[in-house]
Amino acid sequence: MKLPLERLRKDDIRIRADEFNSQYNPERTIPVPIDTIIESKLNIDIVPLANLRENLDNDGFISRDFTTIYLDQDVYLSFETRYRFSLAHEIGHLRLHKKIYDSFEFSSLEQWIDIYLSVDDDDYGWLEYQANMFAGFVLIPDYALQPRFKEALERTESTIRTARDAGLAREHYVDFVVDYIARKLAPSFNVSAVCMGKRISLDDRYVSQIP
Repeated sequence: MKLPLERLRKDDIRIRADEFNSQYNPERTIPVPIDTIIESKLNIDIVPLANLRENLDNDGFISRDFTTIYLDQDVYLSFETRYRFSLAHEIGHLRLHKKIYDSFEFSSLEQWIDIYLSVDDDDYGWLEYQANMFAGFVLIPDYALQPRFKEALERTESTIRTARDAGLAREHYVDFVVDYIARKLAPSFNVSAVCMGKRISLDDRYVSQIP
């Protein structure tokens, strides 16, 4: 099944994520209180389901009427950073793909699985990519990341200088620097180091600062 999906640019998704944070987290609280926003400000219920990941091969899904986010029970109970990212991911579908979801007909996990399996692979990849990008921008907004990234990068200056003095090309140490910064910054945002690493490495405004 092909979808009427707009191929949004990264900066378009960033703008929509910034609009979301401005509307629902005007205090600029870090970590972003995504679960409180969803339940208290969007009036969306968060409901754990046993074996959801096993059945859907996904951590969660949002109901067609956008009143409930269903999450895998194990993720809900035991993996806080995945739980938070999954919530932001599903809100990405709400903010970016509402018209597409409105066209779906499902009211149960079984019906959602049928739709999930019928969607064109390329379109599904774009849906997930866009929702993932939205989640990253919401949970790790630029206003909080930029100053923290600059401070962490300054701590790597001597290591970078040593690498360059040893004749190492930038491509041989840049991933190490990103990984170091990601592990240092992730706890402040209550996201995984993997999530933080992708947020940095996929954004030229940060990677380009690494000499």
